[in-house]
Amino acid sequence: MRQFWMDSDSLIRPHRGPYRFQAVPQFWDFLKQKAEEGIIGSPEIVLDMELTSSDPSQADDLERWAKPLRGSLFLPPDRATQLCYNAVAEYVQTNSRFKQHWIAPFLAKADSWVVAYALAFGGRIVAFERSMTCPG
Repeated sequence: MRQFWMDSDSLIRPHRGPYRFQAVPQFWDFLKQKAEEGIIGSPEIVLDMELTSSDPSQADDLERWAKPLRGSLFLPPDRATQLCYNAVAEYVQTNSRFKQHWIAPFLAKADSWVVAYALAFGGRIVAFERSMTCPG
């Protein structure tokens, strides 16, 4: 069972920062190993929407590393995940805590799917998001 669900930013920030492929290839080998062991996972939509360039000639090291991990790190949604995604969408749409103009952008990105996978299968979400208060 997957213990950790990776948000796109948990891959993008290390790639652009201290864990660049050329500097620390062991980090990326470790993540690949943990994906193959079933320890970490990420929704397939993270790969498709947030890590893959629309122009293949613009692919970076992260995209080239990630694409072969479809099926081991990046997983397609199953029925349980889809049901949990529906519950996440319903929750944010009916909860007065969320401003109407925040809902569509949240549901249009992969974050809502990361939450759905964690709800469906358990485990923790790995992300760089933090709580913040917005004015108004």
